Amino acid sequence: MKTSENAYATFCKKWEIENVEKVEKLYDLESLKAFLPDHPTEEDKAALQSVLGAGFDHFYGYIDYQKSTNTFELIMQWREKTGKFEM
Repeated sequence: MKTSENAYATFCKKWEIENVEKVEKLYDLESLKAFLPDHPTEEDKAALQSVLGAGFDHFYGYIDYQKSTNTFELIMQWREKTGKFEM
């Protein structure tokens, strides 16, 4: 297991996300960690799980740009669901 895979697995365990591969494929881990709470509540976890998969389905470009764009969209949707606009 690569270091990044281990870090993604740790993040997903904290947030109770089963599909580590999906998170690793779609999102930038460092940005998620920077913009989401260090100690998520059950409400935080449920909100994130409900918007997991957020991104732009018909986007073509560099993978890092796509991950960044998907991560931004996920965080914005999570903030909208939780009402936590400032961290």
